[in-house]
Amino acid sequence: MCRDGGLRLDEIAALMGRATSPSPHRWQDIVADRLTAIEADLARLREAHDYLSNALRCQAEHPAVECPYVQRELDDRVAGMLPPDHP
Repeated sequence: MCRDGGLRLDEIAALMGRATSPSPHRWQDIVADRLTAIEADLARLREAHDYLSNALRCQAEHPAVECPYVQRELDDRVAGMLPPDHP
């Protein structure tokens, strides 16, 4: 179950009380950090799901070329990868 949650072996050891950590709350920190990472993953996956669902429903033969929604998404993503001072 811990591995399914994305925990490393040293983190699992801390959860099981077998780590040599000076902090008694180390396991809570590990769980809180992992939950934060999982929430970020879920948000990214929800965004990907929505994007792909919309692309699948698109009536265009080639959505990446013909669909205004997909084009807007692609333009936004490219713009987000450019440095702020890019013309």
